[in-house]
Amino acid sequence: MAARKRTTNAPPTGRIEPIHPRDYADFLAGIKRQIRQRQYQALRAVNHELVALYWELGEAISRKQVEQG
Repeated sequence: MAARKRTTNAPPTGRIEPIHPRDYADFLAGIKRQIRQRQYQALRAVNHELVALYWELGEAISRKQVEQG
């Protein structure tokens, strides 16, 4: 029985690499960019709310100190 000849370009490990469309890298970069933008927007929103909270707490403490002497 003769040995079979390899007919694919698969690596010797038998693992086959996926084939991606030409614009796949740009598509993936766009997705990553969207994720980073939304993460940044979320961080800004959280920071905004925290600053507002701390400002209100500071005001309340200051008022209480004036009231209490």
